Amino acid sequence: MATECLNQSKRKSNLHLMQTANGQFYYDEEHHGKTLRELVEGAHSYLAKACGWGFSRPPNPGTFGFDNMICSIGKALRSMKICKDTLTLRYVAACVHLGWGENYLYWRDHQPWLDPTRAYCKPSKRLGDSRRDKCLMTAYDDLPQDEKDKDLAIARFLLSLVQQDPTQSVPSSAPQSHQRHPLNMGGCLLAP
Repeated sequence: MATECLNQSKRKSNLHLMQTANGQFYYDEEHHGKTLRELVEGAHSYLAKACGWGFSRPPNPGTFGFDNMICSIGKALRSMKICKDTLTLRYVAACVHLGWGENYLYWRDHQPWLDPTRAYCKPSKRLGDSRRDKCLMTAYDDLPQDEKDKDLAIARFLLSLVQQDPTQSVPSSAPQSHQRHPLNMGGCLLAP
């Protein structure tokens, strides 16, 4: 569900935002011939079908949900470029989780919607709740299955995107990391 901005000028200006609130990703950064902005729409549609959400609009730029998708997708895609020989479904899903965690931590601790010089919208639900805080501190392998399922759906979407790109090769099998710290996947440095 897209978060609505109460301030009309913020709602108009958020359409022109260029990057995530944490500054990690530009919305128009390209991967496999598509911008992150375009990939959010595709991944959201894939996720909605996988989770049985029925009709669900993709989040809007300048919202917590949009930045979550951008950071999750961007983190996974950057890591996939570095670790081509480690591209298992679980690895990519763990990268999606790390991207979400970095974005969540930034939005929770820095509250970008309070900065009058920025056009980010206040999330519809309060950040800092125990469920999300617990997910933040939990390694991917130890997440509840419903949380893993969301990350896995995005990972499947991204792997299908890479497999469709003739300039990329995805190994059919690769070793899986057994590192369990939420911010260290082991075996390969994750892209910032």
